[in-house]
Formats: sequence, C-alpha cells, structure tokens
Amino acid sequence: MKCTYIHEGTDNYMVIDNENAIYEDDYRIKMLKNNKIAGLLDFKTEYINNKAVNYYDVTGMKSLKQISDAGILGYEEITAIVKSLNSLINNLKGYLLPADSIILEFEYIFMDMETETIFFCYNPLHTLNIEESIRELFRDFLGIIDHSDRRTVELTYDIYCQSMKENFTLNHIIENIEGKRVYKECGDNRQNVNMLRETEEEISGDDNEGILKQVKRFIRKLIGEHEEENKDSVYDEISEEESYEKSDETMLIGDVDFNHDSGISLTNTSDGEVIFIPGCPCVLGKNVNKCDVIINESVISRIHMKFVEDNNGIYIEDMGSSNGTFVNNVRLRPHEKCYVESHDRIRLADMEYIYHQVH
Repeated sequence: MKCTYIHEGTDNYMVIDNENAIYEDDYRIKMLKNNKIAGLLDFKTEYINNKAVNYYDVTGMKSLKQISDAGILGYEEITAIVKSLNSLINNLKGYLLPADSIILEFEYIFMDMETETIFFCYNPLHTLNIEESIRELFRDFLGIIDHSDRRTVELTYDIYCQSMKENFTLNHIIENIEGKRVYKECGDNRQNVNMLRETEEEISGDDNEGILKQVKRFIRKLIGEHEEENKDSVYDEISEEESYEKSDETMLIGDVDFNHDSGISLTNTSDGEVIFIPGCPCVLGKNVNKCDVIINESVISRIHMKFVEDNNGIYIEDMGSSNGTFVNNVRLRPHEKCYVESHDRIRLADMEYIYHQVH
C-alpha cells in the first residue's frame, strides 16, 4: 500500500493506492458503501488502471503518528483507542466484515481533534490477523509514550502484557483500565522487581525476548532504580542517553515569564502582541492540555501548528488545522513543513504574525 495526502477545498483526504484490484461487486465494498459504520473513516473508491484507489476523509483529524510526533499521546488517548477499537470490532460483526482488514498502524489511525473521537482505516485488501495486529499496536505504544508519565507507562505496560496472554480479549483489557481488575500499585523497588518477574514468566518466550528488554527498561525508568553491575539483575543496562525529560507545563500567552533563550518570537501585526516561543519543538493551538503555547481564538484549531528545529534551521508544520497555516500568504498543506526566516509573515487562520529569530 502507498499512502499520500491531498487537500481539496476545505477537505483533506488520505489516499491509499492498492497494489491489487478490488471490484465494486465485492460484498465488502457494497457493505461499506451502503452503511455508515461507527468508528470507520468515510471513504470513496476510484478505479484507475484496474486498481482501486481509496480516498479516506480525514478532514479535521490527525493520525496517531502525527499526534505522537507532537509528543501528546497520553493516558486518555490510549484509553480511547483501546475502547474505540473494541467497539468497532463488535460493530463489524453485525455487517459480516472481518476485523482483519482494520489497519492498526499509527499512520492509519486518526483522531478528530474537535471531538477527540477515534477513527480507523478499513481496507478489504489488508488481511493481517487482528489479534497479532493488536499485539503489534500495543507493543508500538511502548516506544512513543511519555516515559516520565508514570500513569501512562503503567497503563501501556499493563495492556501490552495482557495482550500477550493466550486468548486475550479487549473486553478484559478494558475491565483492567476501568479498574475492575487493576494491576497492584507499584511500591518499593523489591515489590516492583517481583511484579516484573511474575509478568516475565507469563509472557516469556524466544519471540518476546527483545520486547521484554524494552519493557524492563521502561519499568526501571518508572521506578527510578539504578542498576548495579550485576549480571543476574532482572533489569537490563540502560545508558544515560536513553533518559527522557519532558515538561508538563503549558505556556499561556501573557501569563508566563518566558525564558527567551530560544530567540524565537511572533509579533501580531494587528495589535503588536508578542508570543515568545520557549523552544523547539513547540506546538501552538487552543487545547490547553496538548499545546505548549495557547492561542485561545475560535478560528484557531485545538492543535494548529508546530515549530521544529533541525540541522537546516527552524521550520513550521501545519498540524491539519481547519483554517490553515500560511507562510508569506502561501497556505501549507496539512502536515507540510516550511522553513522560516526572520521577517517572514506567518498567518494562522486570519491572525497574522511577523516571525523573528535571533541567531
């Protein structure tokens, strides 16, 4: 499969070009066309050179890849994904549609940024075993969460371990999330070591050895234990470079005495108000829980744009905003990146700013 994005007027589409043909008389296509199934992205199919090209409507949405790249995938988002997936699988049974055709990869799972509803991509030509896909998804969660957030680490570790058990069910995992069966709270280090050993025995096996190493590292970071030079320790060696640091503070315009060391700022051309960017990456929008700088205006999306820095300089990325991000009056496509220089004009919807950067 090949995935691209296109922008048509006010609508955004994810386009999947299937390698093989699929025809309109396929009962799955008929079922999907004639029914609106809760939890699935709306899509239309065009046939080009005997190949089916699917256009999935992702207007106002962001993929989990985009959300995790912005560093905002936490406890609430993971909980919503698990519950939404369980609901969708149950819905599909009523339409005789196999759950194996749900694509459980970060790039194909979306969140509506206004309603925070989760949507999944269904492609009849995708036929991976759903149980294995769920395990892969939960394993991949371990690599992208904020490891300084103890609550999120415990949740993610829990659902992954549950998925590794034979004959697991999402209902059972959700019961754990809702507290009907809760992993015992982490106590002293010895208690945590015992808990990890017990879990290791449950999911041990050659196929999981590498995964267990990763999980052990996360748990070790969670409880703050520093491993001594002991080859029999249940924890694997971890380097200082693997430590994670992330601030939970949200920057509010005018309410924070910013550290201006980043040398980046935006000056509003209308009223002269200055927004100081505390550093890169930096997400701008009106969602106080998920943005670093808050612009509380109705025309601004919850997660509107992001500043990022690399070896070539500083660029901005539109985060799939409803009303657009513009650089020198040129609108960026959703998730398009554009390098900026001092005195460039950056417009968020109808709010224009002059970009300043002190080298």
